Amino acid sequence: MGSLFQNVCYPTQEMARVSACSGVQASAIVGGDLITAECTSSAFGGATMDICKRTNGGSCLSVASPWPATPDCAHDGGVTLSYDYFLAAITFLCVVWGGKKLIQLFDHHHADS
Repeated sequence: MGSLFQNVCYPTQEMARVSACSGVQASAIVGGDLITAECTSSAFGGATMDICKRTNGGSCLSVASPWPATPDCAHDGGVTLSYDYFLAAITFLCVVWGGKKLIQLFDHHHADS
């Protein structure tokens, strides 16, 4: 069973959390101060991720923040996508073959008598 994060089904919850951590990079100007935040977690099994908050490029203030929700999803490693492409290819080949047979049905050259 996989973990869903931002409409992507990752094979494991750890991979989903790595993606969530890499997406935490923000900056804002608040009252004339530049505040930046980035994820500094190196362990992805705990209940919280570590966020480094800096004001005006100063020292890092570590803040614990809960991980975003990663509900269960069915990760099949692309098998479903491959199966869908296979069905599309077979359907296309059947349409081409049927079209060819239909043309042959109406394409009779009559000999002039």
